[in-house]
Amino acid sequence: MNKTDFAHLVAEKSGMKIYEIESVLNAFCEAVCEVLASGDHVKLVGFGTFEMVRRQATVGRNPRNGQVVKIPATNVAKFKPGKFMKETLNGVE
Repeated sequence: MNKTDFAHLVAEKSGMKIYEIESVLNAFCEAVCEVLASGDHVKLVGFGTFEMVRRQATVGRNPRNGQVVKIPATNVAKFKPGKFMKETLNGVE
C-alpha cells in the first residue's frame, strides 16, 4: 500500500476529505523527520516508537568484483512497535 492508498483508507475511516488526510500525513512525516534529526525520539503510546540510531562504519565487499569497500557511519531511523500494534498483528484482542 502506498501513501495515496493509505490516505484514502484513513479518509474513509475518519470521514475526512482526502486532501486533509494527505496534508496531515505530509505534516506527520515532516515532523517525525525533524524530531529524529534533532536527536530526540517520537513515542506514540500503543502504536510504537520512532528513534534515530547511529550505524557504525564498516568494511564490505562489492559483490560484482569482490573489491573491499569502506561503508561510512550513518544515521538510520528505527521503529519499535508498541503493545497495541503487536497484539493486533498477532491476533490478540
